[in-house]
Amino acid sequence: MVDHPRSSALVFVALSLVMMIAACNRSETPPQPSVVKVSIRLQWVHQAQFAGVYAAKEKGFYRDQHLDVTIYPGGADFNAIKLVAAGSNDFGIWTADQLVLARSQGIPVKGLAAIFQRSLACFMSKQSSGIKSPTDS
Repeated sequence: MVDHPRSSALVFVALSLVMMIAACNRSETPPQPSVVKVSIRLQWVHQAQFAGVYAAKEKGFYRDQHLDVTIYPGGADFNAIKLVAAGSNDFGIWTADQLVLARSQGIPVKGLAAIFQRSLACFMSKQSSGIKSPTDS
């Protein structure tokens, strides 16, 4: 068989074209982001006020964001602010007034979101005192 320069060039072009098409059609799955483990310390024991935290986990919202979330209950012996500041938990749920107090004491925590629609603070007085609002004396 006689080697013709033109046929060698055509074979080279054809092979190059096949390799380019194969490279373009290669279905390589993109690397998956790594899952980050985080913990949330609730303000109090497991109860309905934290339903959003549980629902997000149950519905896979955390997983969709590549988070593996562990939810820990709070309680009288579990101050979320102090546990987050100490590094025992990554996130905590606590009241805004306590967060402001902690910051004023130099505890290095930051507010991330408002969880409660209304303040949990309230004032009480005996009915016999005649005080009906905080401005009464």
